[in-house]
Amino acid sequence: MKKIFAAISVILFVVSCDRSSGREDVRTDSLQTYAADGVVSDTSTDSQNDSIPVVQDSIGEYSSYQIHLTIETNAGIVNGYTSISPLYFDSDSINSSEYLIRALADDNRTDSLICYKNRITYNYPGCAENVIMKDKNVLYYLLTDTVIALSDIHKIKINSIHVGDYISGIATPLKLSDKTWINTPPMRCVTLGGYLCYYEIFIYEESKAINDVIKKANDFLLKYNGPEDDDQIDRGLSNIIKKIHGQKVLVVYSCTC
Repeated sequence: MKKIFAAISVILFVVSCDRSSGREDVRTDSLQTYAADGVVSDTSTDSQNDSIPVVQDSIGEYSSYQIHLTIETNAGIVNGYTSISPLYFDSDSINSSEYLIRALADDNRTDSLICYKNRITYNYPGCAENVIMKDKNVLYYLLTDTVIALSDIHKIKINSIHVGDYISGIATPLKLSDKTWINTPPMRCVTLGGYLCYYEIFIYEESKAINDVIKKANDFLLKYNGPEDDDQIDRGLSNIIKKIHGQKVLVVYSCTC
């Protein structure tokens, strides 16, 4: 969907959801509210709560809204997630199911929402000049896709919103089982910079394969140092980094346009 940003390296954030049976109301267990500076504060409740988190208009230019929502469909209740740019989202219409259906519809499937059943939260420290930083950052990764027809949707309710960064994402294919190691401290990190894309590679288990890929990437970058090679740099670097998949590493990309 055009509202969902994909940077050059190309992780698309779309609606993600998890079906549950029945039509019973879904309890809001955790709401997020936002101060003017974009800081998130969590409030929990054990009772029904129909309030909607407040989204401030002062969210930064390169931010994204990471949304947890509930969808009432012909088949039952769907709990899901989506990401959308504030530029394409009217927070004043947050209580309108009709608006949310239009705003979250997929551009390539105008009659449906593309959904993912699961979401992984990655807390990473950042990497600068191959040094692990102390500041914690949060990225989200959606997996296990499904589709909901717009004609099947009765109501959409937003439960919570996290403010994210749309120019950054996780380039490593993940499985749910990877949650057991990705949020443990990495052994080291490596940074690789292309033309428009910058990569932080967090290494959780050393291997020769990892070192071979990093060496190949550095050798590749040494070859290109002129404007005529701009397009080739990001394409080539991305293709090399893909060879590290399957190792115990997590690659974070940041791309501008």
